[in-house]
Amino acid sequence: MVSPAPRFLSFAIPILLAGALPMVTRAQPPASRAYTPAQIEFTQAVKPTVLAVRGAFRDRDARALARLLPPAEPLLFRYLGSRVTRLSAAELGQMFARPRVRYWGRADGSGKPIRGTFKDLWWPRIRRRLLSYDLVGVDEFVMSGNAPDRGLPGARFLDFSSVGSKQYGYLDWESVRLFFVARGSRWYLKAIDLSHWTI
Repeated sequence: MVSPAPRFLSFAIPILLAGALPMVTRAQPPASRAYTPAQIEFTQAVKPTVLAVRGAFRDRDARALARLLPPAEPLLFRYLGSRVTRLSAAELGQMFARPRVRYWGRADGSGKPIRGTFKDLWWPRIRRRLLSYDLVGVDEFVMSGNAPDRGLPGARFLDFSSVGSKQYGYLDWESVRLFFVARGSRWYLKAIDLSHWTI
């Protein structure tokens, strides 16, 4: 059965799958469905911030990304929905000039410590997924594996997902979730999650 082709909103994100999604163990990706009116309203409100985030990653402009954070608040980064790393606007803005080696948690499967810089470990993966994806969830997780899918209190999110390939049973999926918070009439980037299939 062939999944229907995704439709698009005005700022080039596909119409999302509404409703809960099961763990992906089947031999076909999830199908795209229509957003609810509330989801469309949110995507339109957050559109300027989304475009700015994608532009910052596209242009490798860490200072531009730092300007999208809430005033005096850090960026929260989570890998596989677990360990939270806080990156200040100052550290984020200097990411390419003075990259900092950090501990990010443990690798899936091997359990080995993950150490390195955000610039080398995560920026390329986030950039690739934000610029090339199949489906976008609005306050819903498009793909799920064994790692926990966690929201963020007080925030709303977009889930940019590649559903993977038929060759690997769609288990080679990857998702980047951008979490946003409103301060007054403006939406800011608060957190980034990176998730994929886990062993």
